[in-house]
Amino acid sequence: MAQTVFSSDFQSFCLNYAVPPPGATFIPGSPLAKRSQKFVDDLRVQERALFEKLLLFDKVQLSVAGSNVIAPLLCNRMSIRTFEELLEQDALAFVVWEPSPMMTHNKDGMVAATFFGRIDRGGPLDIEQRIDDGLVNEVVAGLNTAAWRKLKGKLLQQHTVIDQALTEQAWPVASQAMADGTLETFGLTKRDNIIGSPVPDGNILLKATESILRYRHVLANDLATLDDPGVFDLFAMGLTNLERPTLPLEQFATLAKFEKFPNLGELYDALDDPFRRIATFRNSATAKNFRNWLTTLKADSDIELIREYVDACANRTGFFETAPRKFLKLVTMLALGTGVGAGAAALGADAIVSAATGLAASSAAEIAGKGADFGLGLIETFMIDNFKTGWSPKAYFDGLRKLTGPTNKRSE
Repeated sequence: MAQTVFSSDFQSFCLNYAVPPPGATFIPGSPLAKRSQKFVDDLRVQERALFEKLLLFDKVQLSVAGSNVIAPLLCNRMSIRTFEELLEQDALAFVVWEPSPMMTHNKDGMVAATFFGRIDRGGPLDIEQRIDDGLVNEVVAGLNTAAWRKLKGKLLQQHTVIDQALTEQAWPVASQAMADGTLETFGLTKRDNIIGSPVPDGNILLKATESILRYRHVLANDLATLDDPGVFDLFAMGLTNLERPTLPLEQFATLAKFEKFPNLGELYDALDDPFRRIATFRNSATAKNFRNWLTTLKADSDIELIREYVDACANRTGFFETAPRKFLKLVTMLALGTGVGAGAAALGADAIVSAATGLAASSAAEIAGKGADFGLGLIETFMIDNFKTGWSPKAYFDGLRKLTGPTNKRSE
């Protein structure tokens, strides 16, 4: 089952480093202050986290408010080609997080009002303008007019807007939690109204409102999330029956330890051009099967998780396991490798397999059909071992190990 993971971390990172034009009201999506070493270090943390999510989830959805400077920033870090490849895979998407929870205060430092709003030019929310402004604020090297239009077209297809009904509910839910005393653990004493309270108290309620909105979005859209673990404390206190599941990142960490494989953060650090290296791999049958297998696990402990992994590997029954079929596979691969007919593309899959192996047409059709299940080309079908009947989760780790070969390692 395909799974999307939602993250607001990159949006928070960009807000922390946003530098609005002199004299302007603070606008989310402003140009970024990138000269400090802290910016470089913090950006690397965000990239490492995105790298992990892309390897373990089918899609990563990033929240964005104001001009989308995240997209061009990633273009510059990954390369336009790799970024567009991820968009085409439907691996990266953006949700416009507007209007957002806001609060005003009086000169005496007391909360004056709470509301949802956005800071922009006014009028209807314009996603295309958000993309254009982002490309202006964070210039992508080598992006000419034609490339600009091409990139913007792909970005428009990967932008959605948060459900406005969810935003309308967030402040009332947070306020009720405050009135019930649910937020006392977070330092906000029980009260019926936040208006007239000190700004620090208002900020606690604002943070709770933002967290509630994020998780209502996650629940409404059946998403996974790795952000804001503290919000689970809110839910555990009675806001909802949400329970924190065992997350794929945690499960992978356990399996990686068992396989004596470095965690994905270390893999990111080790690879030269890491996003380009994984863009194709994550779209392979090996990676798709692994992600699907990971999301279906029901293990309640590390021991059960390892047992399921070992069982999945031990029960592998590949289509070519018997000696004759192993020979068939070898002969077919050799035949295809030597170009059994330069016009092979004009032949049907059955004809090619039959010509290469001498099998009857019915047997050839059965073998060729194994690749059709995945929507793969004939050559791809015979060049990978991971058929539905014989795939093993260990193949994913084998694929990652290939990524760490000498030619792929980051130079010191």
